[in-house]
Amino acid sequence: MFPGCREVMCRVANHHLKTSLFLLLRIGLCVAALAYVISRTDIHDTVWLKDANQPVRLLSLEPQVAKIAIDGSTEMAVPVDALRAQPDGSVEVSWGLASLAQRSDLRLLLLAIAIYIVQPGLQIVRFRWMLRLQGISADWAATTAVCLVGNFYNYVIPGTTGGDVVRAGYLMRGSTNRHGAVAAIVLDRFSGMAGIFALAALAGLVIPDDREIVRYIAATAGAAALAMAVGFVGITGWPVVGRLLARLPLGGHLRMLYEAASVGRRGWAWLAGAVGVTIVLQGGSMVAFSVAAVALGMEPAWSSYFVCLPISLVVASIPIVPMGLGTMEAAMVTLLAGSVGSPSQVLGLAFTMRIIGLLWALPGGLLSLVWMPAPAVASSER
Repeated sequence: MFPGCREVMCRVANHHLKTSLFLLLRIGLCVAALAYVISRTDIHDTVWLKDANQPVRLLSLEPQVAKIAIDGSTEMAVPVDALRAQPDGSVEVSWGLASLAQRSDLRLLLLAIAIYIVQPGLQIVRFRWMLRLQGISADWAATTAVCLVGNFYNYVIPGTTGGDVVRAGYLMRGSTNRHGAVAAIVLDRFSGMAGIFALAALAGLVIPDDREIVRYIAATAGAAALAMAVGFVGITGWPVVGRLLARLPLGGHLRMLYEAASVGRRGWAWLAGAVGVTIVLQGGSMVAFSVAAVALGMEPAWSSYFVCLPISLVVASIPIVPMGLGTMEAAMVTLLAGSVGSPSQVLGLAFTMRIIGLLWALPGGLLSLVWMPAPAVASSER
């Protein structure tokens, strides 16, 4: 065997080994997150006897008498006064998954689905602004199609940002300003992340909450939004950085991407407007998710939802598994379970959030089968 062939084979083997190890790590993190969620979740409704440390299964609850199962099999009736109560005097029940659908308010769930339309609607506006910032012309129909297709693939490709790759592919096929197209997607994602951190911070300031973790998350989110703004201004727009990037491998492309992204600094009004649009669209999403939470019987703790749910969505965007499966649930159970609802209710809310988002993303899946981007998607250049 020639020495050169052996070297090539070694490189290929190392590449496959690294890919396999990374895949195993991703699967391991997903399994660990799901195992944590399952360990916190109950299938059946449970209550606590006043003189016991372990919950027991609740079979039925009447105004005066509750039927419970001891050790999972022995049924007995106990007075409601013998059960642990909440501050308002009602029985403290940890609702399980089995009865969740039966107790849900269908009308509120349909209302949540209807409210969520603000999210994809304003996302299209924001993305069109970022394209115009790069001097890329796109009509509303093409922008809508690209956004919807990207949203659909966010549910297919690991993380919730995989659709950005698909959007880039569509735009680059319809424009010679490829670096500007990629920069538009990067700035769209950047303004989206900054806006979601800003929303969590504003919610923590405006809506009072006694939970220390909510105040801590809101303060951390505000610091993250500020750091993103300062960091963007600090690292963009410097010619010396472009010259340094040009010396690296693929330096020409890196320099052009840097210069395209730096347009956002000069067009700061567009970028600030995109962050503002994100706050509104994510605010609408949180209204929809909060309504869904109430529909599932959870507490109307608006500050907890407006602060903790955005951060859970950020966790889900980490490209580990498709749709952030397991990671988002783990974050939501950690932040919300026990304060606004049972772990089973929080898990049900996570599932409902995915269904709501997927329903509005399905049109993108249909478009990806029948629509091909025309050159007019991004025809004019800077």
